[in-house]
Amino acid sequence: YLTTSNFRRALALGAVVPVMALPRIVQAGDHVGTRVIGALLGMTLTAGAVTAWGEKAGMRGPYRGREETTRGIGLALLLALLLNPVQHWVVHPMFREAVQSSTDAQWIRLQLPATVRDWFALTLWAAGFQTLFCVAAPTCFAARLTGRVWPAFVVTVALNGLLAARQLDAYHVTSGGVLLGVAAVMEGLLGCLLYVRSGLAASAVLAAGLQVHLLLEIGS
Repeated sequence: YLTTSNFRRALALGAVVPVMALPRIVQAGDHVGTRVIGALLGMTLTAGAVTAWGEKAGMRGPYRGREETTRGIGLALLLALLLNPVQHWVVHPMFREAVQSSTDAQWIRLQLPATVRDWFALTLWAAGFQTLFCVAAPTCFAARLTGRVWPAFVVTVALNGLLAARQLDAYHVTSGGVLLGVAAVMEGLLGCLLYVRSGLAASAVLAAGLQVHLLLEIGS
């Protein structure tokens, strides 16, 4: 993890994520420059776990060959295609109600995109920051600690559940908390499964694909 060569690899990966997160950071408002620098530092440290330990416990690393990556992306798109109708017709109405129960107007705006530009920012954020921090890094960290793959699923699910719970508390969501937590856990688990099977690109495509249903909300 602390080698110079791994730092270079982590910096290359970690620099991509703040660029993808930039529209979302701008949406968030103040201190854009400070947030970008913080994201670069934080994502480089996070990416170091992926680049250093991505081949532990029999995993084949975050970057796969063209054929394996293509298959993984195809599977991610299929999963997104199957899940988007469920999200649109079942999950999102309850999700919207839960988010709107928050007392933080800025957080509500960030969770419920009103324009295509907002949606694009959210999609890049999901594919970049959320995939690296909530899926790839904890998977590799758990594999490094235990020498096995299955604990990675436990760690990733636990992290996503914890982050969802902290958000609910921080933004004073008063209803639908269980739904938000379950949705975060399931998305993390699917992303972890895809990462282990097909690498980083497949997980990123799934995270982006799961945001497609929001376009229908914008157009309606």
